[in-house]
Amino acid sequence: MAFLRLTFARLCGASVIGPILVAAVLATRGPEAAALEPSDDLILGVELYLAGDYEGAAEFLMPLARRGVDDARYLLVWDNGNFAKTRPYRIWSQRIGEVEREHALFRTWMREAADRDHTGAMSWLFESARDLPRKKAFAEVAAERGETSAMEWLGAYYLGLFSPEHRDIDRSFAYLNQALAAGRSDTAVFLGNHYLRGELLPQNPGEALRFLGSAAEAGNIGALPPLAQLFRQGPVSDFPPAEGLKWLYLDNDKNGGDRNAKAIAIFEAEVGPTASRNARRAANAWWSSRFNDPYSDLGRTRAWLAANYPNESWEQWQIIFLADNVQCLEPRLRDVVDWRYEDSGLYHLCMERGLASYGLKPQP
Repeated sequence: MAFLRLTFARLCGASVIGPILVAAVLATRGPEAAALEPSDDLILGVELYLAGDYEGAAEFLMPLARRGVDDARYLLVWDNGNFAKTRPYRIWSQRIGEVEREHALFRTWMREAADRDHTGAMSWLFESARDLPRKKAFAEVAAERGETSAMEWLGAYYLGLFSPEHRDIDRSFAYLNQALAAGRSDTAVFLGNHYLRGELLPQNPGEALRFLGSAAEAGNIGALPPLAQLFRQGPVSDFPPAEGLKWLYLDNDKNGGDRNAKAIAIFEAEVGPTASRNARRAANAWWSSRFNDPYSDLGRTRAWLAANYPNESWEQWQIIFLADNVQCLEPRLRDVVDWRYEDSGLYHLCMERGLASYGLKPQP
């Protein structure tokens, strides 16, 4: 199989961000908006969009956007590059006139949607702002309404990430702690990395371990490389070496390589064979819990591969890579397409298209 012959280096240089990822963001709405049942036109428009039929999707979504439907407006603005090529969009754009007026209308749409607690619109406003003061203003509104990525951004802003003159450590940690309390493990990775490297925060291996370890225990795979880096430097004070060995094993598992071989040998010699076996079992249990979680990207990717490619033997790192890079709509984020998502074959279509990008052909 072509995919299995790809080297790890080639795989790591690739990236898939399909349009399906947008739909996951699209469906993440505030509680009031999520309670509204989507119209048939909206469902059809989103389904056509997910299937890659932008022309057909625009036929349904453009009238809805003009009538003020926030989900339709958000999707048209978010993926403007694809929709701008469609006939319904071009006709509408010609009526608007100048590009500047069109962009101003987009911002108005997103502000109105954000005022109605549309989370995607809030994120778009602060992420698309080009100047720092405007970005900060939108981030403050989004954070106030519970957007954890905005909380993290503001924490970084006040930590001095963009300029030392912005530094206000108390305000920074107020936002970062908010994001942590809301369950954003990426924030723990952010803090752990800065404590590990001594950037913006004093170098502190103990604090780096505390934040990175909590993110990893929450299932954040992004915490594994810095954790391994931490333990490649040697045991951390007041921390069981066998635990460090577990994170070194896990980082090797993630990447399908053996870059931690030297550190692993040192730790194994220190803790002995019994503790080493226990650390290996703990690493296996960590992966098993995530591969068996049907709501995680890892679990859903593993299950789909097993069902659709039963004759293939997938290495763990390959499943991890695919779960990271082939992003498809999660069932718990399917407000817009409602129950039809699971029966429509959209997830299957998304996965096949994503894997095809790596040379994997569907089985007959």
